[in-house]
Formats: sequence, structure tokens, C-alpha cells
Amino acid sequence: PLTDTDRSEDFLRRVRGLKAARTANGPRLYQPITLLWAVGRARRGEARTLAWADTDEAIGALLKRHGARGERPRPDYPVLALHRAGLWTLEGHVGEVPTAHGDSALRNWFAEQRPVGGLAEPFHDLLHRSGHSRVSVIEALLTTYFAGLDPVPLLEDTGLYDEGHHHHH
Repeated sequence: PLTDTDRSEDFLRRVRGLKAARTANGPRLYQPITLLWAVGRARRGEARTLAWADTDEAIGALLKRHGARGERPRPDYPVLALHRAGLWTLEGHVGEVPTAHGDSALRNWFAEQRPVGGLAEPFHDLLHRSGHSRVSVIEALLTTYFAGLDPVPLLEDTGLYDEGHHHHH
């Protein structure tokens, strides 16, 4: 069986392998905002999966509030990217999850299929149990994505402030 250390390393490897669109000011924040939201939920022991309407609303609000690099409130983008990276499960839909990044096609697929989704189970469970794993992934996300930005408001909104702020002043 995999140890927490194995799982943590696998998770961090997948997170570091994510490709984010670049802007002049740095990488887009869709994926890290979505992941930090999920880390906060895991930490609090909340349900791993949520109806699409609830996911859409929650991540959409965070993207609106904390999208410092022109992000639109479109949770379907990061959820699809995280699903492809093996970090997010999508259930209850008919047929294959779309691969194309067609703007309206993607939005329509989520609206019609309303997949139930969330952070992949082994990672959700790990982040619930292991403060060390949470701190590692928060660190990795802040270092990779939030250079030049103040992540504190986002950490507060996702319930991770006390685990994520003391390394970043």
C-alpha cells in the first residue's frame, strides 16, 4: 500500500506538472485557486464531491474575487485541466469528458451533463489527514503561481490562512 509520503510526492508531482496559460504578469490562477478551494474542503472534512452547480458557484466566486490576472469566472476550465491530470474526478455524466478547449462547447457540456466532481479520493483523504501534505501543496502553489501577489485574502477565503501564510511575508 502507498504511504502518505508516496501519495504526497505523487500529488505534488502532478500539481507541478500542470500547465497554466501565461500572462505578462505570470501564470493564470484558475488551477491554483481551484486546488486551494479543494484543499480547504479536505482539511475541514467536507464532502469530497459536489454537484456541478455548487462547484461552479463556489469556484466562480473565488475566481471573481481573486483572479488577479484576468481570469473569468469559468470553473469548467480548471476542473477539466485537473481532471486530465488525474487530480479531479467527474462522475454522473454520459459519454466521455470533452478534450477540446472550445469555449462555449465546454461550458455547454458542463451545463448539460452537470457532473458531480471533486479532488481525486486518495488526495482528498491525504489532505484531510496530513497537515504536512497540505502545507507542502500550499507552498508549491504559492511559489509557482503567486509571485508578486498577496495570497492572504485567498488563503483566508479557502480556510487555509494559518497553514499558508507564515512562510510568505
